[in-house]
Amino acid sequence: MKKKVLKVPKGIRYISEWNGFNLPEFSHILDKQITGCGFTEWVITNAKNTILVSPRLILLENKEAQHKGEVFYVRNDLDAVLNVDRDLTKAVTSSKKSQQELSVLKQGIDLEQKKLELMNQVRSYFVYCTENEIPCKLLVTYDSYRIVYEALTTLGSGCFESFYTVVDEFQSIFTDSKFKSSTELDFLNYLKLAKKVCFVSATPMIDEYLNMLDEFKDLPYYELDWESEEGGRVIKPQLTVHPCQRITEMAVNIIKSYQDGNFEKTVIKDSNGNLQEVVSKELVIYVNSVKNICDIIRKAGLTFDNTNVLCSNTPENQKKIRKAFGLKRNQVGGIGSVPLREEKNKMFTLCTRTVYLGADFYSTCARSVILSDANIECLAVDITLDLPQILGRQRLAENPWKDRAELYVRFLSEGNRKGADDFKKYRSEKIKKTENLLLSYDSSPNFDTKHDLAETYQRVAEVDNYKNNYVAVNKHSGKDLLPVFNNLVMVSEMRAFEIQQKDYADRFRILNQIENSGKYIIDPVMNEVNSFIAKFNSMVTFIERMRLLCESNLSESAITPVLRQLPIDYSTYYTSLGPEKIKALGCQKSRLKREYDRVINNTQVSKGGIQTAFYKEFSVGERIAIRDVKLRVQKVYSSIGLEKTAKAVDILEYFEVMRTKVKDSSDNKFINGYEILKIK
Repeated sequence: MKKKVLKVPKGIRYISEWNGFNLPEFSHILDKQITGCGFTEWVITNAKNTILVSPRLILLENKEAQHKGEVFYVRNDLDAVLNVDRDLTKAVTSSKKSQQELSVLKQGIDLEQKKLELMNQVRSYFVYCTENEIPCKLLVTYDSYRIVYEALTTLGSGCFESFYTVVDEFQSIFTDSKFKSSTELDFLNYLKLAKKVCFVSATPMIDEYLNMLDEFKDLPYYELDWESEEGGRVIKPQLTVHPCQRITEMAVNIIKSYQDGNFEKTVIKDSNGNLQEVVSKELVIYVNSVKNICDIIRKAGLTFDNTNVLCSNTPENQKKIRKAFGLKRNQVGGIGSVPLREEKNKMFTLCTRTVYLGADFYSTCARSVILSDANIECLAVDITLDLPQILGRQRLAENPWKDRAELYVRFLSEGNRKGADDFKKYRSEKIKKTENLLLSYDSSPNFDTKHDLAETYQRVAEVDNYKNNYVAVNKHSGKDLLPVFNNLVMVSEMRAFEIQQKDYADRFRILNQIENSGKYIIDPVMNEVNSFIAKFNSMVTFIERMRLLCESNLSESAITPVLRQLPIDYSTYYTSLGPEKIKALGCQKSRLKREYDRVINNTQVSKGGIQTAFYKEFSVGERIAIRDVKLRVQKVYSSIGLEKTAKAVDILEYFEVMRTKVKDSSDNKFINGYEILKIK
């Protein structure tokens, strides 16, 4: 697979700022390299007729809310909610399957009639866009892409072909394949009918796996290069890795520290240069198991009032979560939703992989904690695919923990290690069984026998999670049910083995994997950022690292992104105490902690009395020379023991003033001053 590198011009932060950017007029893969670069926004707002296809409802709902009247979301209530949280080692019982079908089909709905209604809506929207000469933007899930295809093809030759299909987060075609019997295969079959398809992701499936599939191996591959034209524009979040024995117990311990009021704190400087302590009173925990979430809720004593659970919204999961919260039938609660920007966050948010893609969190103070158990396949976070997505979820720049996360790992135990030869033998046996089953279908004597076999294969695939073979059944092949070899599942299984047995083999390998993943874009800065971080990481002791930070003479443009990549205590002490004070204290952590506590206590005490002190010193109606304002503000600070350099503009925090001229008592000339109008 040959890759073509597209260099992002200097100064570009979002794709929409790149005037020369465009998609080729043929199918291809686009590796955008980073999350949060605004590619989806560009797709929605450009002048092309576009079908944006997403693996997650949550992403489409979010984009629809942001672009009311500009896009049409093909909302198919018959799409099954993909339960990516279920345990694949267990078969789906018929009772559970029927429950899910009932929740999706909503008894009494005529499936064919519903499909016709959706097709009419798509056609009407296209006609509206054409008449008003505006681009047609259709949003749809992988599952319902076929409905859009069928609707547009009925509008005449060339209509569907005029659209660009953008498959967002296309790695999900692989990772979700084991959770669905044949949806991804059906989706790929319809994509073959499109002339222009962009398979896009910031974390595409690894090259060796793409090369195993006919649908991808020969596609042109484009990779965005954010660094060549402007070094330092792309950096990594600050991720700390901790080993643990029991991930549920670890989550409960972290939660209990919050319940006891032991919050992590840091200091930032506001726009006026004043110290402001920020307390992390919100916690987002990622764990890929609804069972673990229920155990955490019960053991930590969490309630629906203080906890938001984000997982696959299936009837089965809803029942489990409500039971864990101890909710009665008439009580509101259960699985939650991602808060919008203006909504208040709960103290605790527990997430599964269902929100890795497309869920944006707008917290000003949330910490991110990731739990990964390498001993259970479905609980191991994919460092290459999942981790960068998780690290891109917090969106607000004012959150000091935005670019930080803590990864707690239960490493692979000796008893769970499997050799590559054993896995190869296991896969070969499944391939052989698959070939035998397909041969039996092909050699069946008549249509009825073939149909009965296909139905049987279909039920096995739906219930057994491809445990014994790779046979899937294509339900939209243009003829009767057609059994096929599901290469997607085989590739997904190979990747799962690699994650569990190689990536999580030991601490060294996991750190190496992390080093090679998780890029993140920030505002442009100079190369000195990356150079400093490399030096910092090469040192071992706290004193050495802190001295390097204080003596580095970083430029103003580099200091902020550097501090956001360092452990929280380094940035806290640097911001609150300053390099000279830190060096005077010998860069010793215990001495810095004492001085930090003194400064913060000083600041907190001052906040309580500073307002009263200002009101005593200044009166409404006064006309004061600006130079005298500064002196009197300094007098206020000294009176309450606040170690802070006064500025005349500090008065604006407590009074509304008007600039005026006042007479200088020394020479009777008029100089600049303030007239105090009223108290704020």
